[in-house]
Amino acid sequence: MIKKVKDGRIPKEPYKVGYYYVNKHAIKRMNERKISKGELYYNLTRKPLALSKIKYDDKGRPSYRKTTKNKITSAINPENKNVVSVNRLHTKEYKKIINQKRSKR
Repeated sequence: MIKKVKDGRIPKEPYKVGYYYVNKHAIKRMNERKISKGELYYNLTRKPLALSKIKYDDKGRPSYRKTTKNKITSAINPENKNVVSVNRLHTKEYKKIINQKRSKR
């Protein structure tokens, strides 16, 4: 069972969550996708369901994706701990991740 996080506000400016920094681009994506501060907080502070390998974009910037039970995926720069983007996870993808975890047991 997923515990609801109380902060349902959608942020307007960059802020910190623990040692992660949520930058302007992530805030813009959160507003477009209606992802609240509480949902992202859960994503950044809980044990992940899945972590992707570090990938580099065309400008040479590294990032990895962290997915949690609340179906939020965040892209994080491992060098400076900036959250650069946030997405909702599609239910089919979520089920695929859950099934992979169960088959590894």
